[in-house]
Amino acid sequence: MNTNEHNLFQNGATWLRADFHLHTKADGEFSFSGEESYYNSEYVDALEKSHIRIGVITNHNKFDKAEFDALRKTLKKKEIFLIPGVELSVNDGANGIHVLIVFSEQWLENGADYINPFLTSLFPGKTPLQYQNENGKSDNCWLLFQNRVDRRRFLTYQTPNKFMITYRGKELQHHSLGQRASALILFVLSQRENDVIIIDQPEDDLDNQTIYEDVIKLVRQMKPHVQFIFATHNPNIPVLGDAEQIHACSFMDNSISVQSGGLDDHAQQKTIVEIMEGGREAFNRRKEIYQIWKP
Repeated sequence: MNTNEHNLFQNGATWLRADFHLHTKADGEFSFSGEESYYNSEYVDALEKSHIRIGVITNHNKFDKAEFDALRKTLKKKEIFLIPGVELSVNDGANGIHVLIVFSEQWLENGADYINPFLTSLFPGKTPLQYQNENGKSDNCWLLFQNRVDRRRFLTYQTPNKFMITYRGKELQHHSLGQRASALILFVLSQRENDVIIIDQPEDDLDNQTIYEDVIKLVRQMKPHVQFIFATHNPNIPVLGDAEQIHACSFMDNSISVQSGGLDDHAQQKTIVEIMEGGREAFNRRKEIYQIWKP
């Protein structure tokens, strides 16, 4: 059996190469000697050859929305995600420092551009042409940071954990209810640290093929290390799952009677046929029909 088929989280995380410091021809320090009409395609090709899957445009004190939108549209076809940003020159230290700022999608929400007004507020008294071409240094950056950001929260912020379960290459939300049930039961079975696993009537949401191919085969593999307890009306689970012990329960006159035994017990075999298979006659009739169906 191919056990990798049942390892839901084998590819749950993917390593992506990202470049958070990209410049474009909108930046005065960026040089492009090719034909203007080929700029976008050549830029995309360069990122693709470098195996970049996430990029942040961080030009010096400048954000060109038209250029960004055009590049993002082209990169999207190559499944490369582009994020808006800026490399801000800050008047601090002996020679000033550069700060990379990455903006969320809200800064460009509904086609708006809130990035350039933000940049203008950082360079009071100067036009965009002045602070972009002169590589001006902002005196307002740290002041805005101190006034608007709780630095204690900023320094101790932890990105929330996010768990995503995929099944046969797709997220659960893209599957039917039955397929979701299959994924979840395989997820439960994959928790190797459990000594006992109890499952109640998995056949309610799973077809017989799924029960055999996905559940029973894995259960048989894990049996030496895990105690399984199933409540079921499906004969495939105890019979094909090679159950060590079967407890047939019946309720009558406000009391429950339990008949226990293994698969080799003739009384238990008879109970399985009568309750789970619909009786000896139904069992034999299906067997005869299956024989007729043989090619």
